[in-house]
Amino acid sequence: MALYYYKKDRGQENVNDILGDYCGVIQSDGYQVYSKFSSAEGHAGYLSHVRRKLEDALKSNEALYKQITRKGTAEEEKEKLLYENPSFAKALWFVK
Repeated sequence: MALYYYKKDRGQENVNDILGDYCGVIQSDGYQVYSKFSSAEGHAGYLSHVRRKLEDALKSNEALYKQITRKGTAEEEKEKLLYENPSFAKALWFVK
């Protein structure tokens, strides 16, 4: 079930009013008031947020990111770089 509910502000009291005695998993945008809802069994985030974090991580190794994404870099060279940097390769696979 998906629930969309609009209020003018995003305060803790609104979350408590809306969710009441709900005790399942809450999927939200990560706003802190949801994690403070004590009846929740868990909290699920959005994959779009994960993707953005992975993109940020890829760009934190700017030299490698530029080398792999640069036009004209031979496929053999890209494969070698990705093989030598497996965590970077996994993040790049997820983002692309």
